[in-house]
Amino acid sequence: MKDDQKLFDLFRDNEHKLHEYPSADAWRRLEQRLDAHRQRRRIFPLRPFSMAASLVLLIGLAGLFAWITQGIQKEDPAGSAHFVVLEDLPLPSGPDFYSQNLNAGRQYAQAALEEGNSQKRFRVNQSRQAPEPIKKPAPMAGETDDLVALEEVRESKIAADEPPAESYPAPVMKEKAMVEEAASSARSAPAMPFDWLIGTWRGNDQGSEIYEEWSYLNEGQLRGITYTMKGNKKKVVEESEIRNDNGVWNYVAPAQGYPPSNSYSLQSLDSDQAIFSNAVPDQPQQVILQRNGDREYSTILQYEAKTDSLVRIENQQAVRKMRRVGN
Repeated sequence: MKDDQKLFDLFRDNEHKLHEYPSADAWRRLEQRLDAHRQRRRIFPLRPFSMAASLVLLIGLAGLFAWITQGIQKEDPAGSAHFVVLEDLPLPSGPDFYSQNLNAGRQYAQAALEEGNSQKRFRVNQSRQAPEPIKKPAPMAGETDDLVALEEVRESKIAADEPPAESYPAPVMKEKAMVEEAASSARSAPAMPFDWLIGTWRGNDQGSEIYEEWSYLNEGQLRGITYTMKGNKKKVVEESEIRNDNGVWNYVAPAQGYPPSNSYSLQSLDSDQAIFSNAVPDQPQQVILQRNGDREYSTILQYEAKTDSLVRIENQQAVRKMRRVGN
């Protein structure tokens, strides 16, 4: 705004100069500029002629180049030769021997299969006669009866049974017994229904990243450790167990809001989920391990009624989703 005001004041102060008559020097300078402008206007009509001359020169150069190229091709016809349609030459008839073989090949040629006709079927002609057994050559002159008998023994069918156990060395017998015992125990041992839990899992609980690590304590007991990571330090949050007590699988989990742990008995088990339950008041009535493929699973705490425990569960259900770490 200040600059505009200054400009306005400048025009107002010099308003009288706008009404003054120009001096002779000013008129002279103006006439010189007009004369220079008229001189440039006289030169301007030559520009279209120069453009036309340039275009004519370009066309002439292109024609000259084409004429030179055509002359080079005429001097070297091999370089500009075109394809010529060739005609097959008739072959002279060969000797009678070749013609006879050709006729025989045509006579016994296999007929082509007719496609698109359902009535034409391709059948294989097989002989129903049993192949004749290979005859044993007669003994040559000079062979004795003992040699013939020995040959018959060699050709007879001998069952390929293993040698008796007494023929094996003692270390081999011991190793063989250990292998058979391990194979027998593997066949008789029941399949562990929670093998898919073994490994490390990662999830999110109340906005913080948590980890679960499941491993075998013994043949019928698994332990799961839930922990968080802060830098390189591991902080254990809770521990859980799945164990077989007298043929019954139990899930032992920390109580919600209490130091002791609760035990949940297995009620249902299939390939997708395992349901454990108990009837402890103010605690989840069911713990559901739900398997979602090979790399994900969820732990669901199911409440059948409202609870007054320290941990309030909305909608009577808490879900913790975990994803496998690594392979």
